[in-house]
Amino acid sequence: LTMALIEGQTLDELIPQRGFSFERLLELAVPLVDALRAAHERGVVHRDLKPANVMVDGEGRLRVLDFGLARLQVEDQPAEGSSQLPTEAMTREGAVLGTYPYMSPEQVEGRSVDARTDIFSLGVLLYEMATGERPFCGDTSASLTAAILREMPPSVDEVRSDLPHHLGRILRRCLEKDPERRYQRAKDLLYELEGLRRESTAESSATVASSARSARPAKTRRGVYLTLAAVAAVLAIVVFYLTIRRPGPSLEPRPSDIRSIAVLPLDNLMNDPEQEYFVDGMTEALIASLAKLGELRVISRTSAMQYKGPDRPPLPEIARELGVDALIEGSVLRAEDRVRITAQLIDGRTDEHLWVETYDRPIEDVFAIHSEVARAVAAEVQIALSRDEASRLAAPEVKPAAQEAYLKGNYFLGRVGSDPSAAEQALRYFELAIEEDPTFARPLAGR
Repeated sequence: LTMALIEGQTLDELIPQRGFSFERLLELAVPLVDALRAAHERGVVHRDLKPANVMVDGEGRLRVLDFGLARLQVEDQPAEGSSQLPTEAMTREGAVLGTYPYMSPEQVEGRSVDARTDIFSLGVLLYEMATGERPFCGDTSASLTAAILREMPPSVDEVRSDLPHHLGRILRRCLEKDPERRYQRAKDLLYELEGLRRESTAESSATVASSARSARPAKTRRGVYLTLAAVAAVLAIVVFYLTIRRPGPSLEPRPSDIRSIAVLPLDNLMNDPEQEYFVDGMTEALIASLAKLGELRVISRTSAMQYKGPDRPPLPEIARELGVDALIEGSVLRAEDRVRITAQLIDGRTDEHLWVETYDRPIEDVFAIHSEVARAVAAEVQIALSRDEASRLAAPEVKPAAQEAYLKGNYFLGRVGSDPSAAEQALRYFELAIEEDPTFARPLAGR
C-alpha cells in the first residue's frame, strides 16, 4: 500500500484557545465542506471527522485525512449470499465506530448512518474551530453520550460576540439531533458558508467605505469612490469566475411544479434594532412583488412573520405548516447609501437549494431588487410572465426620502395588532411619503 506523504499541521495543533478569527475560520471551513461534498457525491461517508484528521499542508491547502472508517453508500443492497464490501463486518447496525466527542447521535446509538452523520461531525468540528471548545463534553463516556443525545450547546455567537448570528444559525442546524432537521447535503452547507463569506466581504467593504468618507476631506472623496468602484469590479469578476468554475443550482435547469411560496422574514445583518423597519419593509415589498405573479400563490405577510427570529423550525416543517411548495429566505445589509440583499429559493419538500443570488445596489434602487427577485423566481419555477405581469413588476421610480418614509409606515402598519400607537405612526409616515413624492402610489394605498 503506497500513500502520499503530506507534511503540515493538523487542526488540533492549529486551533487557538478561543478559536480562529472569523475570516480564518471561513478560509478553512469552505474548502473543508467542499472536500466533504466531493466525497459524498462519490458515495463516501467519512464517519470520523475530527481536528486530528484535517491537515493544513505546507502550501496552505486543507486536506481531509484518514478514511479508514469510511463507508461506501450503495443505493441497492446486494442480494443475500453475494459478495460484500470488506468493511461490511465493521458497518453492521449496532457497531459503534468513530471518535466519541465528534460522533452523531445515530453513531453513538449504533444506528445506520449516512452523509448527514458527517454533517453533524462537521458541525462539532466547526464549533470547536470557532470557539476553541467542543460543544459536547463529559467526564465519562456515559455523560458525553448523554450530552450528544440530549444537549444543545450555546450558539457560537453567544460564546464569542464578535461572530455573526448567521454562523450560529448554520452550526445549530448542523448539530440537530434528528438527521432530518440537519442540512441534507454538504453542498447546501457549502452554499450557506459561501453566502456568509460574501456578506462578510460586503460588510467589511461598507465599513471601510464609511471610515474613509468620515476620515478624508470632501475633496478626496471622489478618489475613494473610484477606488471602491474598482474593488467592486474586481470582486464581481472573481464571483463570476467562481460561478463558472462551480455552477450553482441556478445554472441547472430543472422541471418544477412549484406553484405556492412563502417569503420568510429576512434577517437583519446590521445588528441594529432601529433598522428592523427597513428589513421588515424589504420582506413586505418582496412579498408584494411576488404576489403579482398570477400563477404563483404567495402566503400573506401575517402568516410568514410568525417565523421571524433565530428559533424558527426547520424549513420543511415550515413549508408543511404553511402548505407551500417552496420558501424564500435571505438577509439584508444596509451601509450608508447602499443596500445588499441575499435571497435564496428552497424547495420546501426536499430542503434543496434551487437558486441563490446577492444584489448590491444604491439605496434608491431597492424596489428594483424585488422586481429582479420576482423575475428570477418566475424563471426558476418555469412561470411565463404575461405582458401585464411584466409591466406590473416594473420598479417604481421613487425619491429616497419617500421610500424611507413608506417603509417606516409599512413597518408600523404590521404592528397595529400589538401596538396601540402603531396605526397613528403608520399614517404619519405614509403622509410624509406622499408629501415627499405625491406620485408614489404605495403610501396612498397604505393610508
